[in-house]
Order: sequence, then structure tokens, then C-alpha cells
Amino acid sequence: MKKVILTESQTKTLMDNIIKEQTINDRTNLVYATGDFGYIGTTFKGGEIADISKINFELSYIVDIEWRKYGIKGIYVTNIKGPSHIELEISYYPANDPDGDFIEENITIPIDWNSQVITNETDDLGYFGVDSDIEINLTNDNNGNIIVKNIEINVQNF
Repeated sequence: MKKVILTESQTKTLMDNIIKEQTINDRTNLVYATGDFGYIGTTFKGGEIADISKINFELSYIVDIEWRKYGIKGIYVTNIKGPSHIELEISYYPANDPDGDFIEENITIPIDWNSQVITNETDDLGYFGVDSDIEINLTNDNNGNIIVKNIEINVQNF
């Protein structure tokens, strides 16, 4: 057995890469995703939204392989999951002063990964899995609250 001596920055880089490439178990994979928001036509407290900051969070997913006696029939990304709630930093113009300065506020909204995910097939990833850039589309409910309409995720299947 040999000893390996690493500098502090080399150790940090190594650990960051190990954590980024880790799997939860032999079937579940992780990706650190960046969520960008689509909010056209969505309002907050009756005012127009100026901006919603991107967020970073962890997604898990399973890569299923469909086997046949002649070989692999398909490779599919399934069971995409993320946080149950996300915190947004919203910049909006007040309803009573739309020409004034915008106001910034933080809110938390729930996500249902079972019903709100829309997967888009792509060949651009270079691996079978989930893209780290996702689009979270927002809308208003009947009470004017911001809710998740859907989540668009690019995946590469075979």
C-alpha cells in the first residue's frame, strides 16, 4: 500500500468530485440541478413579476435497463425526484404602483414530482440520464398564489 499526499485544494477538489458523482445506491443517481423559472403571465400579490432568481438543488433518478435475451432493448430514465418544496427569490412590481421600484421577497412553494414532471427526449447529453438545467414553469392558482405548473427536464434514453 502506498501513501498519497494531497494538498488541501487537491483534497477539496477530489471530495467535491466524489460527492458530485456519487450514487445513493446501485440504481439511484444524483445530479446537482439548476432550476430556471418560466413565469410569463404569472403575478405575485397582484403585481407583475420582474425576475425570479435561479435555484440549485439535488435531483435523484433511476436508470432502468430493459433486457431481452438478445441484448439491451432500451435504457430509460425514471423516478425523477427532487425537493418537496423550493424557496424562490421573487422581484415584483407592486399592484398599486406598477411604475415604481420592484420589491424582493422570498416565498416557498411545494412541488409534486409525481405529477408535474414533463420529460423531453434529447441526444445532447452524452450520457443516459438527466440534464442539470431544468425549467420550472409557474402559474397562479384560483386564489392568486404562485404554484408550479410543470417541470421540464431533458433526459437521454435509448
